[in-house]
Amino acid sequence: MKRVNCSSKNANSLYCSIKYKASIISYQVFGSGNELLLAFPGYGKDATSLSILGDTFGNRFKVISIDVFYHGLSTWEESQLPNADDWKQIVTAILVENGNPQKFSVFGYSIGGRVATFTAFHFAERVNLLWLAAATGIGNEGFYTFAVGTSLGNFMFSRFVNRPTPIFAFAKLLGSTLQGFIIRKIDTFEKRNLLYKRWRVLKNFSCSKKQLQQRLNANGCRVVLLYGKKDVVVNYKAAIAFAQKLNHPILLLPDAGHHLLDNTTLERIKGEAVFSEH
Repeated sequence: MKRVNCSSKNANSLYCSIKYKASIISYQVFGSGNELLLAFPGYGKDATSLSILGDTFGNRFKVISIDVFYHGLSTWEESQLPNADDWKQIVTAILVENGNPQKFSVFGYSIGGRVATFTAFHFAERVNLLWLAAATGIGNEGFYTFAVGTSLGNFMFSRFVNRPTPIFAFAKLLGSTLQGFIIRKIDTFEKRNLLYKRWRVLKNFSCSKKQLQQRLNANGCRVVLLYGKKDVVVNYKAAIAFAQKLNHPILLLPDAGHHLLDNTTLERIKGEAVFSEH
């Protein structure tokens, strides 16, 4: 493990990357706060997409926006899929590069929530705040588990990359918003191949929801759940169910869809005590 590069992209951000074995993990730094926030963007988004967190919360947090594998410049070149030991070494290296604080916070948006919950699970004793926005990782993920976690599902998933017609036909049966969301992700071979790689590489990034709740509670971790009531991609009811077994949940359910990270929404929740404490 070694640091590869760290350079200023502009006056407001720093771009860094580290090498893990033969792989690269890239990230960007936004904000100048005293608390570290490890942030994981949504599907198809690179670290730059979370610069808005630095703009809004940069006085409180130093935001480390990490490119999930096959996003930005992050790669995975190993023969085996990453597991918990790999990820703990990667996160530890990033923490060490950024002062190695005793406590830090974690943010995940959309599929980045899967990485955020996995991180919080394995570093629960060091996590001060877990913030999930329209995030996967806390609800029923039966389709994902079937697609990447079973031999039949993985076979069908790999065939879909070259033969997407059945999925296109299925998408037409869905509402126009969800149909458009799906089609935009898979309308070319390159996009479908990336989807397969991006989903499959996170196969081992799962944890028991019950054990996650227990670890968060046992370590006094505060949890913010920001989910839109009009989200057709990730159902907000999963957040309600998850919050019921937490000691310190803050449940925020704006009348919004999947794209929650806008100035209006973030400025509105900035007044929550958990974000204004120092």
